[in-house]
Amino acid sequence: MANAGTRIAIDRGGTFDHEEQVACIARKLGFRVSVSSELQTMAKVVPRAQSAVADAYLSPIMEAYLRSFRKGFKDGGLVSFAKFAGLRGVLSGPAGGVVGIARSCYDERDATPVLGFDMDGTSTDVARYAGSLEHIFESTIAQVTIQTPQLNVNTVAAGGGSILSWENGLFKVGLQSAGANPHPASYGKGGPLTVTDANLFLGRIIRESFPRPLDLEVVTQKFAELTAIVNQEKADKGTLSPEDVALGFIAIANATMTRPIPTLSEGRGFETGAHILWSFGGAGGQHAVSIARELGIQRALVPKYSSILSAYGMALAEVVVGNQEPEACTFSEAAIAHLEALFIRLCAAGVDGLISQGFSADQGSDTALMIPQPEDGLKSFGQSFTTRHHQEFGFTQPRVILVDDVRVRSVAKSIQVKLSSPFEELKRAQMSPPVSPTPADSARRVFFDNHGWTQTAVHSLKGLTRGTRIQGPAMIIDNTQTIVVDPASSAIILPEHVALEIWGIEMADIETDQPDPIQLSVFGHRFMSVAEQMGQTTQKTSISVNIKERLDYSCAMFSADGGLVANAPHIPGHRGSMSYAIAYQAKLYKPGELRPGDVLLSNHPCSGGTHLPDLTVTTPVFDNDQNPQEILFFVANRGVAVEGFKMVKEGLFDEAGSTEILYDIPASYPGCSGTRTLRDNIADLKAAIASNNRGIQLIQALCAVDYIDYGTSLALKIEIDSESGSAVFDFTGTGPEQPELSTSYRYCLRSMISSDIPLNQGCLASIKLAATVGSNVETSQRIVDLVFKAFRAAAASQGTCNNLTFGYGGKHPETGVETKGFGYYETIAGGSGESGVHTCITNTRMSDPEIFEKRYIVILHEFSIRKGSGGDGLNRGGDGCIRDIEFRRPVQVSILSERRVIAPYGMAGGDEGQRGLNIWVRKYDDGSTRTISLGGKATTPMNAGDHIIVMTPGGGGYG
Repeated sequence: MANAGTRIAIDRGGTFDHEEQVACIARKLGFRVSVSSELQTMAKVVPRAQSAVADAYLSPIMEAYLRSFRKGFKDGGLVSFAKFAGLRGVLSGPAGGVVGIARSCYDERDATPVLGFDMDGTSTDVARYAGSLEHIFESTIAQVTIQTPQLNVNTVAAGGGSILSWENGLFKVGLQSAGANPHPASYGKGGPLTVTDANLFLGRIIRESFPRPLDLEVVTQKFAELTAIVNQEKADKGTLSPEDVALGFIAIANATMTRPIPTLSEGRGFETGAHILWSFGGAGGQHAVSIARELGIQRALVPKYSSILSAYGMALAEVVVGNQEPEACTFSEAAIAHLEALFIRLCAAGVDGLISQGFSADQGSDTALMIPQPEDGLKSFGQSFTTRHHQEFGFTQPRVILVDDVRVRSVAKSIQVKLSSPFEELKRAQMSPPVSPTPADSARRVFFDNHGWTQTAVHSLKGLTRGTRIQGPAMIIDNTQTIVVDPASSAIILPEHVALEIWGIEMADIETDQPDPIQLSVFGHRFMSVAEQMGQTTQKTSISVNIKERLDYSCAMFSADGGLVANAPHIPGHRGSMSYAIAYQAKLYKPGELRPGDVLLSNHPCSGGTHLPDLTVTTPVFDNDQNPQEILFFVANRGVAVEGFKMVKEGLFDEAGSTEILYDIPASYPGCSGTRTLRDNIADLKAAIASNNRGIQLIQALCAVDYIDYGTSLALKIEIDSESGSAVFDFTGTGPEQPELSTSYRYCLRSMISSDIPLNQGCLASIKLAATVGSNVETSQRIVDLVFKAFRAAAASQGTCNNLTFGYGGKHPETGVETKGFGYYETIAGGSGESGVHTCITNTRMSDPEIFEKRYIVILHEFSIRKGSGGDGLNRGGDGCIRDIEFRRPVQVSILSERRVIAPYGMAGGDEGQRGLNIWVRKYDDGSTRTISLGGKATTPMNAGDHIIVMTPGGGGYG
């Protein structure tokens, strides 16, 4: 057990030495430990703890592997064996690819930025390089968030081995992969159809070039069988050929693989089309031209040894020592001397670290700051930060700049390998007389979009001389790769690369009167990408903790009548109701009243509003090409009851009107006050506007009964017509307090479908709702339980968001004096199968304890699993949580929760879960305390030293 890896992570461990003390004791006892503060000193205990867990799991395994062959080699790696940690090896292969790009592709004189596209068997990695390695310090891999410096590489689960399938009238590529066993179907081991098989079937792979010839006959048979099923089940009457089906899967694979790339470019303020695509990996050359065209890129480069570029990059990587210390000072003239001293100390520690690994201080080692130091020293770091902030986020805030962390990266330069610049070589080739290719080694039929089967020349790369120009269609092959040049592109042979010139897009005729399953799948990915990039813009440009840290927002795309087109995986509670909010706005404004540049703000319950603090920001998308007054789509962002307000009119933000709605009007009511954080609210609204603008740019480019705690009955009768596939959800008999039914049944149906389908308005068109739709985010949680109960799909969960709010400030109820303050809101996890998870309608993230305590006047004494609160059964119900918060100043506290009176029921013989409990520990001046039960719903003032303890319900057991 001592050698298995022990992880140590303690709250505030980056500030105090508690972790060091525990680690010292554990090491003396012989334990191999992973200490979170040694791996990373940044604030946020949760990702630090997850990093320690990952390192404790990986390091013993990787150290044992390295020991197995270390005896035969001298230490000469990029990190000394003694200093290696398993956490550092995560994604080291893709990172090697980025280094390979930096050392073999990028030209500092030309300075054209590069997008790396690394396609292999099970996944595809994408990265951006523009003269410097772009680092991130927090990433999520296999649902584990780790804190460690990494190159910014995005991975998508689509590659040559991704399985092709037909489900629910749609083509699907991945997420499953054929892997090393049983391999793709063409390997002759009984495997499924994959992207590799589609390329083989379309003639884009030379079957004889593999060590063992691929089985084309099996692939042909499988595509014929799949095509027959597709033609039988698809909605329209048209007939697809096996070639159409295979080409459709390739188009969907390309759309899937390009989906994360705009995040690396346009998500940071850089135009995607201004880059060069750098394609490598075993399957990259087969898709390079199509990927570049999909992204609007006119040139792609493929290195001659693209299949081993990652290994090549790892061999050329530099030895690095990173030193970092947390800071909490405001950037100012007074702080510069302190920061300079800190930089000097970290630089010295970096040099010492390199010397300890065998490098001398005068052998070309240097120090680089993550934000390059301005020429006039530390004084201009503030301006550099502001410039970078504006470039990435599109705005700046006139606020003080906080120094969170100081990091120095010390580098020992590796041997410099001089390679010819592909850009210089390309210029020479273009200025020189064209070199005709030698006769093709062979010719074969290849299937291309808009061309069908086409006779295509096949060239051996080693037989082509420098400067040779090859007009598509063509294939260029060597021992490790195949490069496909389609009819609308050409190739130029360079000393170390193959340059691909992409001319343009050949438009195909698409029938609009019948749904095309291929186009549905392709545009499903594109529309989802729009919503995801909107969400990233919202998080990056927002100010409040609720949006930036807790991720309490949703982004979506809607049709002109308010029908849902696509939504990012944000808050389930927003999805159904947002459609009604958009439909209301579409009816509220007459044709011609909305113009390009207008942005709408709403959240009145009668207009699709739910939770009053959640504002819906809506922007119409117009047809700029054909009819500038016609609305094609709406993009919306939800994250003050406003029925309908034109917040931005033709591009001008109405700050006075927004202030009136958020501050002046609420303050005009007796005993009420406006928002406590108007500046943050305005900033978040501007973030939502920026998010919607991002969406516009991308689009234009592309029977049971239950009871609520307060006694209202909930009744549901479900009638399903198996022949038509329709269903009626009848809530007749439900009490007078009508919950938000639409969001609830949509969420439940989506949860019970195991396959991946686009959750848009069309897939729910056959569902009818027999009830008046109201707007209450809390009761909708209980409707979810009710629907699951009717289907006997799941036992009851916590049935609540466990809404906790606190703050101070506003108008005094007696004196009327206004006081500045703040407000904080969170939803607390509970039990639902798993322990301590957010369930159903809410999907937010808990604030990290260290960030929570740093930004608010609280001490978090406990946040733990409420052991034994989940119901027993064949499948346990999952335990709730205990959250104990002490306030360091007087605040107003509100709790809105469920399942405090009626326990979460079990299913199929499982036991019920424990009820929740809300406790106020009141502290008196003499130091004594009194424990008070708050019930399920309460608002009360609390003093400094008082605690609120929320014990969330466990889930019911099943079976």
